[in-house]
Formats: sequence, structure tokens, C-alpha cells
Amino acid sequence: MRIWLSKNSEVPVREQLAEQLKLGIISEDFKAGERLPSIRALATRLAIHANTVNAAYKDLADLGWVEFRHGSGVYVRERVVPGGADSRKELEWMAADFLRRARAEGYSLVEIQKSVKRIFDVQRVDGIAVIEPDADLRDILIAEVVESVGVRVFGQHPDDCLANPDLLTGLIPSSLTTHGTILSPIFNESASCVWLTLRSIPSTLIGQQRPGPTDMVALASHWDGFLKWGRTLLVAAGIHPDALQVISAKEADWTSRLSLSAFVVCDILTASKLPAGIPTRTFRFISDESLTDLRAAVADLRDED
Repeated sequence: MRIWLSKNSEVPVREQLAEQLKLGIISEDFKAGERLPSIRALATRLAIHANTVNAAYKDLADLGWVEFRHGSGVYVRERVVPGGADSRKELEWMAADFLRRARAEGYSLVEIQKSVKRIFDVQRVDGIAVIEPDADLRDILIAEVVESVGVRVFGQHPDDCLANPDLLTGLIPSSLTTHGTILSPIFNESASCVWLTLRSIPSTLIGQQRPGPTDMVALASHWDGFLKWGRTLLVAAGIHPDALQVISAKEADWTSRLSLSAFVVCDILTASKLPAGIPTRTFRFISDESLTDLRAAVADLRDED
């Protein structure tokens, strides 16, 4: 993963480095269990002090993104995503147990089959559920899924789903892989989820023309998280802070502040609200692989119908 740092920025180099490493982990440029560059190697590569790298690594460790292994280095922490071979075995055990109990009550195999078939026949897939605690990010993810998959999409907060799993009835659940641990009580042996990975940040910059030295660039979004790390990334990529407008689309008349900008970097929802004729570079969060998985899940269910 390429890392951009601006040593003349008001954003501390430590913060620039930590944010970009975190984005690399979220977008799986750094895989779970992967060893990160040593402190000395990364400091040499970026021409910064080793203490700065060490501090950035410690910040990530405190947040649970990486772990220090004594005598070995710094590694991306494993993140729990429920599912896999063990859960499938558990599901088979549950099905066999159900069958044994039904037979013990005197029901025939034909009666059991008809009953199960009636249950499945009344199940209808109404769409996709996007499970995300941050309301603004959730709205962005919903818009991207609607654009790519073309089905009804519903937003849910993880706490609501944990309190009432029935909210997901008839929906294909989807959530960022970073929420695997907190959602594990729902998505275990009896349910599945399409886990979403974020788009690789470096891949979105390939082929992008850099702004001119005097060009103003606007960064606009309803989501404060996008404004924060987007600013860090753009400054680290060499855009001077004085040439960067950070605009919250929650503010009144926010579009009036765009007139001096050469182009606007924004999310899909903000892009849809820009006045016509404004040059726009829209960043999409969900990876192509995850969108393909969602389309496949929808197609599989339609085939079963």
C-alpha cells in the first residue's frame, strides 16, 4: 500500500500515518494476521522518525486494529466474521435434532416435509438490510447498494438487530466486516450475512489527474468520518491545506461554497445533490467484490423462487 505524508501539514504526521494504515486494514490492503513493516523499515521508507511510526502503531493497537507480538513485530489483528465449516456442522446437527424430535412426537417424514415446505413458502425476500451503527455512513452504503444491486434496501442499527433479530426476516443481511464481532450473536449457525469490505483507497487514485498547484479542491459529505479521513488523505497526497475546502453538506447553503473549487471530492449521496456542471470525483466505499457477492445472493434467492 502506498502511503502519502505531508510534513508541512497542520495534520500531524503521526495522525496521517495512523489513519492511512487503518484505512489499509479496513479495505484489506493489509490482511488479518499480516505482519506490518517494522518500525525502522517504515520510518526509513517514509523518511520520518522511528518514534513517529511507533506512536502511530501504538494508536492503532489501543484501538484494537493491530497487536504487538514480542520479538516478532506488529500484526493486523484477526477480526471475527461468523460462519464457516464449524457453523455448517452445527446447522446440520440442529436439523438432525429437529427431525429426531419431530419423529419422536409421532409425525411422519411426509408430514414433516410438508410442514417445512409451508414455512419456506411463506418466506419472501423483501430486499437487503444494511446493518451499520453510524446513520450517515449507513445512508451512504444504502445508496451504493441500491445503485449496484437494484433491489429494496433497508437500514438497521446493530443494537436493534441484536434486540430483535426478527427485523431481518425476509431480508439479506449485509454489514461491514469490522462489525463481525458485535453481530456474532445473530450470524452464527442459523443465519448468514454478506460481509462487506471497503474499497482499496490506493486503487481509487490510479489514473486520477492531480490538481494544479493553484487549484482549490472541495471535500464535501454529510458524514463527518469521510470529511476527517478524506482530508487526511488529500493533504498527505500533497494538496496544501489552504487549497482544500472541507464542507459539511449538513450546513445550510453549503453548495454556495463550491464555486471556487476546481472539483469536488464527495460520496455518492452528496454527489446526487450537487448543482449541475460541477466537476465531481465520487468516492464509493463498498468494494466491487462485496457488491458482486450481494448480487449473487439476490440471484441465488430469485433462482430458488
